[in-house]
Amino acid sequence: MKSRDEIPIEPGSDAMFERLESTTGSTGGSPSKRPHETAPFAALYELQTKDGLAESRIRELEERRKRLWFRLTSFWPVAAGLLVSAFAPQLRDLVAPYQPWGMWIVFPFAVLSGRPELSVLGDVARVLPQFMLFAQFPLEGLLAKFFLRNHVTFLGVAGQLFFYHALGVAELWLLTGAVMQIMPR
Repeated sequence: MKSRDEIPIEPGSDAMFERLESTTGSTGGSPSKRPHETAPFAALYELQTKDGLAESRIRELEERRKRLWFRLTSFWPVAAGLLVSAFAPQLRDLVAPYQPWGMWIVFPFAVLSGRPELSVLGDVARVLPQFMLFAQFPLEGLLAKFFLRNHVTFLGVAGQLFFYHALGVAELWLLTGAVMQIMPR
């Protein structure tokens, strides 16, 4: 059987200081009668405490960086919207032969912003549809990120975009009176 002094003790632990007190003769937590014997242990304890604080600060900084990176990567729908909006004029030219349905399906909010029911006057009426042509996809990405919160998946964003576009198409369908043309009288 090993004696008490042969059992390994983690440096800086309470057991180490208890063993130190028992070998130096101090009792009840009172200061040691021979401070020259405990000085190396106190210095060792102080160094370990400083090292522990430095390690915890490093760990905390790493965790902060990971959280920041996770937050930034959760905005990928907005970044994808910005990328698609860079190609919006080419996409508009691609769907132009399929007027009006092509524009309704791909750019419903740009078409809605040009409708006379908005009662927008002057230069704003001319600029707003062009602005919405470029702003539609980043705004949809931001809304998808906002509504999906932390569960931003590709299928979730695709579902949200389909939903927004379906609402826009339904609004255009109602505004243009296409419902009345389809329904029998």
